[in-house]
Amino acid sequence: MSFPEEARRLLDQLAGSWTLTGTMGSVELHQSVKSGWVLGDQFMRIAYRQTDDPRPGWPLYEALAFVGWNAEAGRYVMTLMDVFGGGFAETVGLGVPNGDSIRFVFDYPDGPLHNAFRYDAAADAWTMDLVHQTEDGAWETFAVKHLARVG
Repeated sequence: MSFPEEARRLLDQLAGSWTLTGTMGSVELHQSVKSGWVLGDQFMRIAYRQTDDPRPGWPLYEALAFVGWNAEAGRYVMTLMDVFGGGFAETVGLGVPNGDSIRFVFDYPDGPLHNAFRYDAAADAWTMDLVHQTEDGAWETFAVKHLARVG
């Protein structure tokens, strides 16, 4: 089943080339991002690649995310794969459209993580706020990412 027009219109704003900056904990993030429709326009493919040197002992970060639409449930689905292997890929994020934002909820075995994508039309930019629940039930910021369009 195809995306409803409203859900597709928001993701259309994500297609293109981006510079990602932000933080994950105390680590600064510098990545290039390329995204576009694939597989018969059923998924938005988002490719992340680290552009600075990795921390000592860490691999150069790369990841692929695929965002699709579950028409029966009326929600987005997101699968994430990265250089750290299949563990995180086992959990699919689920999100519902809400204006210019989507909050994906990942119910990981070690606790939930929310990844809120927000589009700022005036700036033609995206922000991703990632928060996770700690063992004591509190929510804390895991990462904040900003996407600025290239070109």
